[in-house]
Amino acid sequence: MLEEKFLPEDIEGANKLVDTIEDLLKEVDMHVHRGNLAAAQIATEEMTDSIKSLCTLRKAKKAKYKYAALI
Repeated sequence: MLEEKFLPEDIEGANKLVDTIEDLLKEVDMHVHRGNLAAAQIATEEMTDSIKSLCTLRKAKKAKYKYAALI
C-alpha cells in the first residue's frame, strides 16, 4: 500500500508514521477506557500531528508527479 502512495525515499518515514499512529490509537483507547481523558487528549493530538505529517508525504508524491507531467 505505501509504495503506491508515497515516494520511494519517503516509504521508511511513512511506515514509521503509520506504526506511530497505530500505537497512539491503542493508547487513546486504553486511556479512554481507564477514564484518563487528559492523557487520551494528548495522545489524540500527537496522532493528529502524525496523520498531518503522513498527508504531507502523500502530497509530496502527488506534487512531484503533477510537476513531471507538466514537463
